[in-house]
Amino acid sequence: SILQQETPLRVVLFLLKHPNGKHKDILKEVSISSSTLSYHLNKLVSHDIIDIPLYTENRGYNVKNKEYITG
Repeated sequence: SILQQETPLRVVLFLLKHPNGKHKDILKEVSISSSTLSYHLNKLVSHDIIDIPLYTENRGYNVKNKEYITG
């Protein structure tokens, strides 16, 4: 599973605590390069784990199925 990898798991845990997390905020928490974070975010979106943000000022990434993630 994708969530057995450290970086995607850290991203999802961050988003559970900080809904509407922006790329720059996640980047500070995860401490990887911007392009690597984008890669992992795209992977999480393609696995239907997080929502891709609408490009408005107040919207960021969110976990889609929190019940599935938290168990």
